[in-house]
Amino acid sequence: MDTIIYIGITQSLFAALIIFTKESKRLSDKFMAFWLLTIAAELITALIKEKVGIIPHIPVVPFLFGPIMFFYVTTMIGEKNKMLRTDWLHFAPFLLFLIISIIFFKNPDFNTPNILQTDSFLSLRIFIGSSFVCSIVIYTIIVLLYLRRYSHNIKNIFSFTSEKITLNWVKVLIIGFSILPIFTILHGIGHVFIGEPIYYENYGVLQHQYIGFTAFAFLYSYFGIKQPALFGNQKKLKQSYKDNEAESNNINKYKRSGLKEEGAKHYLKQLVDYVEIKKPYLNGTLTIQDIANELNISRHYLTQIINEKLEKNFYTFINEYRVDEFKLRLSDKANKHLTLIGIAYDSGFNSKSSFNIVFKNITGMTPSEYKKMMK
Repeated sequence: MDTIIYIGITQSLFAALIIFTKESKRLSDKFMAFWLLTIAAELITALIKEKVGIIPHIPVVPFLFGPIMFFYVTTMIGEKNKMLRTDWLHFAPFLLFLIISIIFFKNPDFNTPNILQTDSFLSLRIFIGSSFVCSIVIYTIIVLLYLRRYSHNIKNIFSFTSEKITLNWVKVLIIGFSILPIFTILHGIGHVFIGEPIYYENYGVLQHQYIGFTAFAFLYSYFGIKQPALFGNQKKLKQSYKDNEAESNNINKYKRSGLKEEGAKHYLKQLVDYVEIKKPYLNGTLTIQDIANELNISRHYLTQIINEKLEKNFYTFINEYRVDEFKLRLSDKANKHLTLIGIAYDSGFNSKSSFNIVFKNITGMTPSEYKKMMK
């Protein structure tokens, strides 16, 4: 176990150092580094407890996990661009329990490794443990809701999907990270049922959590550094989130847009003519801003027209044209030498997975089934 913890500490500190030494750090980068540092701090604490035993057994550092996770995601998707004074209230629980730990630092009953030991501090230990579980669960739910709304909103901005945009890897890692303490609690409850005391020393029931933290440090560093969206220009991603409230299928959202019925019809015709004649959908990375620039029409107006008049989002609007283009090219004998995915790429799709999903959603059958039907 010592070896795993040493590896986790080294990886977390090394990845945090890489981020902190970047020339142009964004706020989300800093929170990513802080998250890695809290993992390193928790692993270092575990090591000191095992080797020296001078650190309380009550968890304090983990109260930073939820807030840092929250600010990392919200700054990355553009919900927050700076920290407000009220934002620091998220760290109040950490400070509160840190003070409590300092006050009772030398009390052997408070720091007992058997957290369910019957003494005057039992209620306080249970309260602290329960507070941590509630904290990580609540923050995880909030963060996933933000990511879900973000995923819905970007379909009004982009005509394609990729990990750089959808951030699905973030969702998976957050869920996995949040499950770690819950699994630890369940493991501890198991000890109670079989009549064994829950000792949080010699790693005990926490060994799974430390292994998980080490794995998380590697995965988080790998995906975070690999994704240019996290370390490069996030202007489009942030803008898409800011427009979430203004760009929705709810018609009431557009009552104050200033776009009149006659103007909407004119813009719609202009949009459809441009898409059908110029075929911009053949560009696999097309965004609604690209079309707005070409037509010299406000992107907000274009989104409103597509949502309100066509009752779909930009992603669906463009990919329907790509599916039609695929069908047309597939029926062309000149393309018989091409594979299905080759024709899909020529039709504007930029990945096999997104092509298969979009085609099935629109036509109700797979590309292979459609091809057999044509024969």
